[in-house]
Amino acid sequence: MKSIQAKAYLESGLLFDRKFCNADVEDEREVNYYHQKFEKSLKSIKEFIIMILDYLLLSITFGLTMVSSAVSEFSAEKCRELGFNKANLFCSSCEKLNHFNLTELEAPCKECCQGDTDLVETKKYPKAVLEVCG
Repeated sequence: MKSIQAKAYLESGLLFDRKFCNADVEDEREVNYYHQKFEKSLKSIKEFIIMILDYLLLSITFGLTMVSSAVSEFSAEKCRELGFNKANLFCSSCEKLNHFNLTELEAPCKECCQGDTDLVETKKYPKAVLEVCG
């Protein structure tokens, strides 16, 4: 009866006590088999926990980055004090400051700019005709 209980515990992975198994299960190979199975289960559980913790860490890091970027954006008043018009400043303009050796203005400019994705796409025509009336 005890050897059946030992097998049931081993198969469920709830318990692996080598002394208990050696006393109740006669076949050493069977004990080793269940021991290896148990070890693989533990390894899988550890890997799963590590994966979950990595995901949580990544989520927390992303969340903190989003919060810090939202908090660090300058107000319209602060931008005006720095010489930027927040309502009309696009981030693509900030990137052009490097061409004029104004790299020290790039960081505050990026805090005051709005994304260029807000622009409405302009319609282009293949040609235009200019008529001069006179």
